[in-house]
Amino acid sequence: MSDLIVLNEENAKVYDRLVVSLEAGLGTLQILLAVCDNSALRQEIIRRYGSELEAQGVRVYRLALNPDEPSLLQALIDGKIDINQQAISTVLGAEKLSNLGANNREKLDSFLGYLQWTREALRGYPLPIVLWLPSAVLVEVAQKAPDFWSWRSGGTFQFGFAKLNLPIDDAVKDPIFKPIDNPQKSSSVLSIRQLESSLAEALVTWGEDSANIEPIYALLGRAYVERVWKGETENLKLEIELAETYLNKAIELQKRFNRKSDLTFSLSYLGFMYSRLGDWNKAETFYKQCLAVEEELGIRTGMASSWGLLGDIERNRGNWDAAESLYKLKLETCTELDDKHGMSQVIGTLGDIERNRGNWDAAESLYRQSLQLRTELGDRAGMAMIWGQWGGLEQIRGNWDAAESLYRQSLQLRTELGDRAGMATSWGVLGDIERNRGNWDAAESLYRQSLQLRTELGDRAGMASIWGQWGDIERNRGNWDAAESLYRQSLQLRTELGDRAGMATSWGVLGDIERNRGNWDAAESLYQQSLQLHEELGDRAGMATSWGQLGDIERNRGNWDAAESLYKQYLQICTELGDRAGMATSWGVLGDIERNRGNWDAAESLYQQSLQLHEELGDSYKIAVNFSDFALLEKQRGNLTLAQQYYDKAKNIYQQLGAIKDLEEIEKEWQQL
Repeated sequence: MSDLIVLNEENAKVYDRLVVSLEAGLGTLQILLAVCDNSALRQEIIRRYGSELEAQGVRVYRLALNPDEPSLLQALIDGKIDINQQAISTVLGAEKLSNLGANNREKLDSFLGYLQWTREALRGYPLPIVLWLPSAVLVEVAQKAPDFWSWRSGGTFQFGFAKLNLPIDDAVKDPIFKPIDNPQKSSSVLSIRQLESSLAEALVTWGEDSANIEPIYALLGRAYVERVWKGETENLKLEIELAETYLNKAIELQKRFNRKSDLTFSLSYLGFMYSRLGDWNKAETFYKQCLAVEEELGIRTGMASSWGLLGDIERNRGNWDAAESLYKLKLETCTELDDKHGMSQVIGTLGDIERNRGNWDAAESLYRQSLQLRTELGDRAGMAMIWGQWGGLEQIRGNWDAAESLYRQSLQLRTELGDRAGMATSWGVLGDIERNRGNWDAAESLYRQSLQLRTELGDRAGMASIWGQWGDIERNRGNWDAAESLYRQSLQLRTELGDRAGMATSWGVLGDIERNRGNWDAAESLYQQSLQLHEELGDRAGMATSWGQLGDIERNRGNWDAAESLYKQYLQICTELGDRAGMATSWGVLGDIERNRGNWDAAESLYQQSLQLHEELGDSYKIAVNFSDFALLEKQRGNLTLAQQYYDKAKNIYQQLGAIKDLEEIEKEWQQL
């Protein structure tokens, strides 16, 4: 039969692209959708690429969906694939689902449902997977498995028919970019070598202006982006340049040959890279270019994703109103498309915005809405995420027992799912709870668990974060040298990763160390470095933090006027951002300045403003801090009975929270006055 089948020119070109993609993707998860409605043609193409790859020593698996349980993941499991050798997998059976008739529609719906929710599990298969679909099912996948459609990589290859005018384009991306984890770290290097070898051969065969070269440039660029994202680069600056060079070459060819779908993917990858590096202006530029193409093509799911990514940039900058506006555009589109997964994700993110503003009841309401949707969808990974976000809210409120309970729910589910990265995150935030309580040994133990797992996963950004948190423990213990060592480990890794926002944070905490040592000039210099980088990034929330830290230096020096000026800058930004928790903190420290000046009435007024807002926010811990401030003020005024009442209120709250070290601190302050 194969001798009778000759590929026409169009099918031959598509076949060549498919083979190039298969060869280039060896060692990494790539899901390639092959579309053909002619069974003989389909079998011939499978035979041809199978023969070509087997001749190169590649293992070729041929699998079939179980019609009773049409799960792509289950087909891979049943195929007993050896992930330690170079291999590809061909998966058939979807063509049978489109011929079942109306009475058996549930089989096709099951297939689409399995596709929609198998993202994490599929990452355990680092090989190209060719999923063969009839054209009718391709349309169904695009419409009814939007999450699968958005995150898969590898492209669509249509044989025998003109390209379909799909309602959802191949350009759609995952709104939270997570490069595919590869259990064999060396495979990414091998993949790049293979791609570069393929590129050299393709340039000789087709010439640099050929449309056949474009997929190789794009894959090479994406490979370098993923190395930058994972922190696997040997020369960060060089590999950033290579990623941009290859993707720009791909973009040039995609524009020339009108491959606008592929163009959006290349633009978004560049956006992902620069977002990861903290270069939000560049990331924004690429995302906006991507959005413009998606709007031209009418790719509504892609537009929704781009709005979400642009919202993330504004959130990172601290521009919460702008971020909210973009997220609401995404939510509106997801709602119109009945994309409940997208709706649940963006509702949770809107909850984060309200949490940042200090509108904690509004944040909780949004988290509950997101959790309900995720529960209805059976999205257990999403449920674990929301419990973690909600736990963070309760932690900010000072409700540490409630926060711990939510964090543990999240940890349990992540453990059941085998989500090791999520488990590492959960151990880290549980460590934060113990640190807040003053249980530093328990906190350190949890941080060590988190660090060990992040190290095993090769999560260098996570390792940098944990070293910073562990440094906080040593700082709380008064071990300045140990804290500094951990902070510098964190700074070094963030510098290697090009994480400029993280570097700014590290300089800030190193400044705290010098301030604690009494080295105020050294502390000021580090705070200024942090402030400069926050300003370059446009990170207004970070700038506010730096002004507050610089205000602390001036307060320590006794320069009340300079301290007041800096704290007022901090307060102004918090007010503009709608950061009610920050505003309450600002009024408290401004009250401290007036108390130190002896302006007790002014101090009392500021403390009252701070206390009132903390009570509105329900922040138990900060309310205790306010009562402690009032106790010191009234003791200085000579109102010992009233001072004792405030002291007892603060002490009771600290006892309820289990804040051991804070109890010790207020007792010490009380005795000194």
